[in-house]
Order: sequence, then structure tokens, then C-alpha cells
Amino acid sequence: MKILCALCLVTLLAVLVDVVLLHLTTANAQDTGNYKVVQLDRSRTSVSLTGTVVGFSCVESQNAVSCYALTKQ
Repeated sequence: MKILCALCLVTLLAVLVDVVLLHLTTANAQDTGNYKVVQLDRSRTSVSLTGTVVGFSCVESQNAVSCYALTKQ
């Protein structure tokens, strides 16, 4: 039982040292002003988009499928 308590204490101290010494800086949020959602025309076989595609999704609503792309400008 003493070994288990000692192991828990060492683990807790290691976590505290890690949090205090290694994670002092905060993460910067990304700028969300450069993103654009584009609805895609499914009748076409290819689409030309400006920027970089960072997301893609298709949804079905009332037996119709709509596809969207998220681009970063």
C-alpha cells in the first residue's frame, strides 16, 4: 500500500511539474475571417475553387443530396 501511495504521489508531482514548467503559454486561436463555404454543383464532374479546401461534406435532405466545400482563402 505504501508503494502505491508513493507511486501516486510521484505521478501527481510529475503532472504538476509538466503543467507548470512546460505549458505556460496559451494557444493562439486561428483567424476565422478567411474561410468560405461553397455549395457544389453535383451535375458537374469537376469544380474549380479558389484557396485551399479544408473541409468537405454532403448531406441528404428531402431525397436531394447537396455537397459543400469549406475553403481557406
